[in-house]
Amino acid sequence: MDSAAHPAPPDPGEPPAPVTRRRFLGRTAVAGSVAVAAGSTPAGSGSAPSGRTAAASTPDAGAAPAPPAAPLDRQREMLLQAARAGAVYPIEFRGFGESARGRARVTAARLLAAERRLAPGRLAQARAGADALIAQGLFGAPQGRLLAGIGRHAAQAGDRARRDLRAFVALGVATLSPHFDPADDAMAEIWLGGLGREHRLGRQPQPIVRRN
Repeated sequence: MDSAAHPAPPDPGEPPAPVTRRRFLGRTAVAGSVAVAAGSTPAGSGSAPSGRTAAASTPDAGAAPAPPAAPLDRQREMLLQAARAGAVYPIEFRGFGESARGRARVTAARLLAAERRLAPGRLAQARAGADALIAQGLFGAPQGRLLAGIGRHAAQAGDRARRDLRAFVALGVATLSPHFDPADDAMAEIWLGGLGREHRLGRQPQPIVRRN
């Protein structure tokens, strides 16, 4: 029998594969909840560009120079800080089988595990995204100011800085749940698109309170 035509069923003992862009788009429960914050912004109206499109574009002429690199421990704490905000905004992030609540899953050990899944170039982008937020005074900022600052940066940054910011957020998503691929921008695009839209509308991002 041709094994290529009849692949063996997956081993139930094997860990789930990382969620790629295609698999992510099928997870309507997650994408739908995040899209609440993104609203109904049509394509081309200011939402974050796809990773593939952004990678093919060139940096803006006269773009501001990259901020200086912060110490590694500050870069990591900046990412953990943003991941804690993402754990509850716009709604609490699903556990995908994990019993711990969203914020409880944001740990240094989980961040290190997510970092090890990245190629060096992609990891450097994520750390550059952290540097940009630190340079804007968002290190240690309260959640409301942090979300507003990320939204402002998402709406105003040039191509290179937006790529760095998406890499930064994608690493935070993979820290919250290892089901997600830290090299995939899909969730980051939706989350940043929602925050950028709130900035353009002059609104403070507010988590959605669940009602029983």
